[in-house]
Amino acid sequence: MSMSTFFDRPAVARPETELTVPQREALKHLSRFRHHRVCRNGGWYLGPRYFKPETISALTRHALIRRAKNRGFGKGYHLEPTLAGQVVLEKLEKSNGRS
Repeated sequence: MSMSTFFDRPAVARPETELTVPQREALKHLSRFRHHRVCRNGGWYLGPRYFKPETISALTRHALIRRAKNRGFGKGYHLEPTLAGQVVLEKLEKSNGRS
C-alpha cells in the first residue's frame, strides 16, 4: 500500500488553478479575520465578507478547512484551516508576492 500525502491532492499542489476565486478569497479571509459567523442558509461571514454555502463546502471537501466548536465564551462554531489549508495559504501568499 502506498503512502499518500496531502501534496498529492490537486487543490494543494496547484491552488491557483484548482480553486475558484471565491474559494481562494474565503481561505484568505479565514486566516485574516478572527470573527466568523454562520448564517441560517449555511453561508458564512468571515470578517466583513459573506461567502456562499457552496464555497465553504467545497473547501471542506478539499480538506482545506474544518468546522470547530468555539471554546470559552461564545456558543456555536468557527472555521479553521487544516494543515493542508495552511500550506495552500502559504502558496497563495507566495504567488501574490511574486506578481
